[in-house]
Amino acid sequence: MKIFFDEDNLNETLFQEMCDNFPQELDELSHATKIESIDAKITKKKRDKVFGNGFVFVSLQVDSDRKTKEEDLDKKTFPFKYQLTIENEYIMKSEFQVDTSKFYK
Repeated sequence: MKIFFDEDNLNETLFQEMCDNFPQELDELSHATKIESIDAKITKKKRDKVFGNGFVFVSLQVDSDRKTKEEDLDKKTFPFKYQLTIENEYIMKSEFQVDTSKFYK
């Protein structure tokens, strides 16, 4: 399903798009990674392209053998860049680059 590009509700729009097209960098972090929220901005608009960056806030399930409790979740924040291709006000393609390098330090 294509998502309507709503610049006035950028964070919600990107949240939905990122959940639908879950970045591999986040998926590799834990048994179950959940995107909690996004804080982003647009840095450039060019014809049918929108570029930007921001932060993604996630919960990582650190123990896969137990029923998940709030204390079993590790909350992290990672910077990301994005590029959207817009056609007739809908997102046709999205690319997210999440920098998870600090997770491995």
